[in-house]
Amino acid sequence: MSSSTKTNNLEPRVQINGNWFFQANPDFYDIDGALKELKCFLWQVKQYKSDIHQGDIAYLWKSGPNGGIIAKTKVLDEPMDYPEDKAERKFYQEGNEPMNFRFGVHLQVEKVYGDPIITRQRMKADEVLRKSLIITRPSGTNFPIKPLELLALQAVIGSKI
Repeated sequence: MSSSTKTNNLEPRVQINGNWFFQANPDFYDIDGALKELKCFLWQVKQYKSDIHQGDIAYLWKSGPNGGIIAKTKVLDEPMDYPEDKAERKFYQEGNEPMNFRFGVHLQVEKVYGDPIITRQRMKADEVLRKSLIITRPSGTNFPIKPLELLALQAVIGSKI
């Protein structure tokens, strides 16, 4: 996949390489429960809509003080409006259920790590990873992983498996 540079008024200029952090807030969505039951699910895309593509890799990030990377997934399709998946409804915390349609992508679960394989604290301790948007600007759903961050992630994940 070729790299492109993305820039607009809301998103910082970054090198896009097909690797992402997709963030789940357990106050809104039971990501742990979903990962136990579902092998594929719909993920909302709010940022970088034109840069996320079929075949991209998305590391699921669980937000919160004890959060971190909890799974590796593969993007199965291009972002578009999808009808709600009834199988997922039970994972939404009360009052946070999706509307009838949601702009997003389907993710296929490739690996569930259980406890975070890389925690927020571990990311902050790493010279490269502490600069990741998921750490420096954590408000959002989708965050690109820069090329150097990907190398650092792969090194840490590889050392833990």
